[in-house]
Amino acid sequence: MNNTYSTRDEAVNHLIVEAINAGDADAEDYDIDAIADATIEQHADVDENGVTRGEVWYAQREDVDADAFWAIVADHELN
Repeated sequence: MNNTYSTRDEAVNHLIVEAINAGDADAEDYDIDAIADATIEQHADVDENGVTRGEVWYAQREDVDADAFWAIVADHELN
């Protein structure tokens, strides 16, 4: 199961910024919002009427594996 985060900013920092900065790259050289839009999704408990009940959380999309993540990052490098 993916790690979950209570805010989008927390997810962005842990899943994207830290991953990029862990190597030789600098997250400031990438469109972080675009990467987040492509890799992070919001989850919530919704009742039968479509009303959000309880907590909202954020996680990396299940269909984004490591190769897909780095391809998305590469696609959003700022020139």
